[in-house]
Amino acid sequence: MGELRRIQFKKKGDFELWQNYIQTNDEAHCSDLGAWRLLYQELYGIDDYSYVYLQDDKILGVVSLYHIKSKLMGNMLVSCPYFGYGGLYADNQQIKSILLNHVSELAKSLGVDYIEFRLNHALNTPYQVNSGFMEYDLFTNKSSDQIWKESLSSNVRQNIRKSEKAGLNFKITTEIDGIYDLLSKTIRAHGTPFHSKKYF
Repeated sequence: MGELRRIQFKKKGDFELWQNYIQTNDEAHCSDLGAWRLLYQELYGIDDYSYVYLQDDKILGVVSLYHIKSKLMGNMLVSCPYFGYGGLYADNQQIKSILLNHVSELAKSLGVDYIEFRLNHALNTPYQVNSGFMEYDLFTNKSSDQIWKESLSSNVRQNIRKSEKAGLNFKITTEIDGIYDLLSKTIRAHGTPFHSKKYF
């Protein structure tokens, strides 16, 4: 019989246990790394509820949710507040059911309005699918020539060529102020709140 255990990311052993699982799971995303939980706690005071399901000292599944109280969005548990996907992985359906049942009990005890899993696959009933969000992944394990030819549409390639002809160039910098100002203006123009400069 297995054991469900809450992870405390400030404890080195727990942090490493979580990291090892996430880094060796082919389906996991960078948003699942333990450092994000520590960062969100430090910057925004957001509590995480992260659990591992262990059997014979081996992790068979994990779930991680953030408890967010917002005047706009309500009182919620969400798997990835600032990313596209992540937060729930299990070796089989039985383990996934154990994790989801625990999340349901946790939600009741916290009195949340709803749970939002941001996953790239649907969950079974009673979870509903909201397909109004999309994310585009560009995998960079190919050469730049392959990405150019195979992953970018002709319209995108044409826009890049036009930008280059107009004199657009880029440089790598460690100066945050200019980049932060540009990003914050752009993201706010789309109606989205932006992170504190400490985030960078």
